[in-house]
Amino acid sequence: MHTARLAALGASTELIGALRDPDRAEPLPDERLELVRVFTRRVLDTAGDVGDQALRDFLAAGFTA
Repeated sequence: MHTARLAALGASTELIGALRDPDRAEPLPDERLELVRVFTRRVLDTAGDVGDQALRDFLAAGFTA
C-alpha cells in the first residue's frame, strides 16, 4: 500500500516505516497485520507464486481468497 494512502488512513509513521522495510526482522505488534505483511512480502518476492502452504496458512488465519 502506498505511504500516502496509509497516512490518510491514520497509520503512524512508525507503522509505515515498518511496513516499508523489506528486511524487518521483528514482527509487528498486531498479529493479523503481521500476517498480511509477511504474506504480501512473499507475494512480491515470488511474483505471486507463494506456494500452497503459504496460501493455506493465510486462509487459515481467517483471510479469504
